[in-house]
Amino acid sequence: MRYSSNLCKSNYGSAVSSGSLSSAYNPKYAFDDKHDTCWASSQRHGDRRRKAWLGYCFDSPRCISKVVLYQHRLDTAGGEKVAPSAKTLDIDCSDDGSTWHFVQQHTNVPFSGRVEFSLARSIGKYRYWRLMFVEEWMNYQNPTYGAIAYCWAINELQMFESMSNCTMIVCD
Repeated sequence: MRYSSNLCKSNYGSAVSSGSLSSAYNPKYAFDDKHDTCWASSQRHGDRRRKAWLGYCFDSPRCISKVVLYQHRLDTAGGEKVAPSAKTLDIDCSDDGSTWHFVQQHTNVPFSGRVEFSLARSIGKYRYWRLMFVEEWMNYQNPTYGAIAYCWAINELQMFESMSNCTMIVCD
């Protein structure tokens, strides 16, 4: 199947999220084509489940059919650990950024590096598309630091349309 180029560019829309750890981890950094920057969620530990999400608001509705994700792990300047511990993710879409429609779920997502998701079916054209954190791989404890305050960190998130037609299917 042939796909468009990455549509998550500033001339097509803007980044949206559930919140950021700080301004140094703004959601725009997950869409800047740089792997040395990232977005990190404001939600931590169990608070991430079905609350931490990152997405894109397109200027006009898009029929996304492929998503590419680069998860990352890093240490912040303050010594806090930020980790890509998402094991299970949902892909959702919305017309208004408030009412979301489930598209599909992905399990056993690799802990870091490049991951590509092809959408199993065409869902239609929507302005908002996001990845929702559902489940982590593990709760990590470091004997030196105790329980680590994990966030969800993403270096890059890319979205693509199929070059074939998009069919509207309504689902919840």
